Amino acid sequence: MKGLLIACALMLAAFGGVAQAQDGGDGKFGCPDSKFLGSAFFNNVCWSCIFPIRVMGINLGPADGASNYGESGVGNMLPDIFGSGNSRRIPNGTAAPICLCPGRSGYPAIGITWGYWEPSHLTEVVRKPYCAPLFGTTLLKDSAKGMPGGQDVTAGQTAMKMIRWGGPNKASDATSENLGQTFYHYHWLKSPYGYVSDWIQSALCSSGSGGDMDYLWLSEIDPVWTKERLANLTHPESKLFANPVAQLACMADAVTSTVSKPSELLFWCAGSWGAIYPHMGYLGYEASAPRETSLLATRVWAQMHRRGLAKKRYGNGSVCAARFYFTLPKQGYRLQTFYPLRETKNNHWIGASPFRWGEWRNVPYTGEDYIYLSSSYSECCFTFW
Repeated sequence: MKGLLIACALMLAAFGGVAQAQDGGDGKFGCPDSKFLGSAFFNNVCWSCIFPIRVMGINLGPADGASNYGESGVGNMLPDIFGSGNSRRIPNGTAAPICLCPGRSGYPAIGITWGYWEPSHLTEVVRKPYCAPLFGTTLLKDSAKGMPGGQDVTAGQTAMKMIRWGGPNKASDATSENLGQTFYHYHWLKSPYGYVSDWIQSALCSSGSGGDMDYLWLSEIDPVWTKERLANLTHPESKLFANPVAQLACMADAVTSTVSKPSELLFWCAGSWGAIYPHMGYLGYEASAPRETSLLATRVWAQMHRRGLAKKRYGNGSVCAARFYFTLPKQGYRLQTFYPLRETKNNHWIGASPFRWGEWRNVPYTGEDYIYLSSSYSECCFTFW
């Protein structure tokens, strides 16, 4: 009997150690590793989603750009050299076949337009402050040794105690910390895949999005993401659109986003995901994790456009240089789930129903932080001189 009790005690101690390792030993959840620096770098990306490539208004490449439905593998992948293409994957209002832009000599020159879907940015949507699932670690690691009690406390841990933690809606278990609301932090990064897509363009023209991978913005240092009053102050139009009457119009956007394309007219809507306004990390309702995190990733893009940090990169006004566009051009972006459950056969429009592309892309506890790879539609002018 004594031996049995000792064995049980050892088992409990072992399970306690595992739980502590998973949640970081601080009573919170840990930071998962997406294996981005390993096999996931290639295996978790929809490479065919850069298609169709559009040259002089003609669609080239696979007829559907990618499979029709998520991971089903359905779709005609034959070359479409005559340009019938799939117009549902191309934004409305693309550039004319012929363009006039400053040429290599610096003088105006005639050219042809070139457009494609560029995997330009990554967005981490996470519960734990400064958690970076792309690299499987937290971003703050500076050690401050010699603390009372013989313990080593990091500056990152001290900072995280002062920052709002996130997680899904727990209305039945509301505390002063979760406030009964869904909340996530985000990290907006430049994607290294821009280099890969630039290979396709070769010497024609470069969008300039390819380059060193870098963290461009973090919500932990952005008070607007956590304070509704600040969000309404910096984006005063929020009061016009963040109300039930304006949201009724989003029902139409939910349908068009799922069966065709999102509506540019209803710029305050994110289709079946919810409202783009206010530009903050709270959601006052409970939905599935893929739906919630997709909406917040969309709010990130809307926020960056509003601040002038993201620009519209297609259309006649953008072929010479990307231009400021202070509302979200929803047809200019398609999202792909990179983590926790990869979406490699296709990507999807903003607002498309998750039942079509990934309501199931959630792993309880270990896979509740998300990474989205955003493809932005880019057009440029290849001048003849």
